[in-house]
Amino acid sequence: MNLPRRHGLAVIALALSLATIASPSHAATISTHATGLDNPRGLTFGPDGLLYVAEAGSGGTASTVDRCPNLRIGPPYGPYTNGRTARISKIDRHGRRRTVLGGLPSGQSQIPDWQGVADVAFIGRHLYALVQGGGCSYGDPKFPKSVLKIDPRSRRWHVLADLGAWRLDNPVDVPDDDLEPEGVFYSMTAAFGQLWVLDANGGALLKVGRSGTIRTVVDFTARFGHLTPTAITRWGPFLIVGNLFEFPIVDGASGLYSVGPFGASQKVLDGLTAVVDLAVDPHGRLYALETGNGQGSGFPDPGAGRVVRIGASGRLKVVVDGLTFPTAMTFGPDGRLYISNRGYDIPPVGTGEILAVRL
Repeated sequence: MNLPRRHGLAVIALALSLATIASPSHAATISTHATGLDNPRGLTFGPDGLLYVAEAGSGGTASTVDRCPNLRIGPPYGPYTNGRTARISKIDRHGRRRTVLGGLPSGQSQIPDWQGVADVAFIGRHLYALVQGGGCSYGDPKFPKSVLKIDPRSRRWHVLADLGAWRLDNPVDVPDDDLEPEGVFYSMTAAFGQLWVLDANGGALLKVGRSGTIRTVVDFTARFGHLTPTAITRWGPFLIVGNLFEFPIVDGASGLYSVGPFGASQKVLDGLTAVVDLAVDPHGRLYALETGNGQGSGFPDPGAGRVVRIGASGRLKVVVDGLTFPTAMTFGPDGRLYISNRGYDIPPVGTGEILAVRL
């Protein structure tokens, strides 16, 4: 159905505004697909039918605390230390892991938390990786926060777009007590032949062209306030963006935003909580991954993560719960939903896992 842009946004807004929360009507079948991962983040299936996983790594001890004072991130998060421990892995159908590209920067905060490879996506046979763990403020001035273009067969790669330098040249109006000058690039998707990157801290949706050009498509902070956009997927002719919002977590404080073909954006759903990823199943239904709720510590707690499905009528239904620090999800060629679980806030070496869910 081809609708004019204005009417298409209205249809999404009408459908999603009717949403209510429902509990699962039947239990999903959950199995562990892979283990031994270091802070697993974004997921995508490649043209070979195998699962590619971004891993944030386990940090390191290198520090640039005296080398970039203007970019220094103070307590409680900084100063960061760094090590080349992040990687991209490929998981076969039996759950066996192989490294596609290793030796990537992993920044470790004082919390602690780890930022390395944040997401992966394919356009044709080329793999693209969103690297968040680099930059002087994260302890590695020689490897920028960037988008990498990788040939997964030869493992040759290059920096396609230097996101950190671009963000410094294009600052955003974010509260000083939460500003990371080089940006926090959490998620990326391939759609319409381009790459779409979310700067969660800067509150912006960026478009990265195949030649490495970068431009702002939507400044969510300017339009809607400091909402921390973290999740993006294509849904028909639209991009749908979900947000984490600020901590402590408040139930129902997150939502969804639609972005039309020409960059027009509007909020289309309230009532979600701490959203970190979105996915569309083979039937065209939209899902949101919530990494925590406001019922415990006010921060993500073990077992508080869940997946909710947005039905055809706009109703929200919990389809998976009991997740521990989930970070990303994607549907596989087999129709199952794959989830990065145990992706942060726990000892990083070898404790992350990928769950496979038959809904």
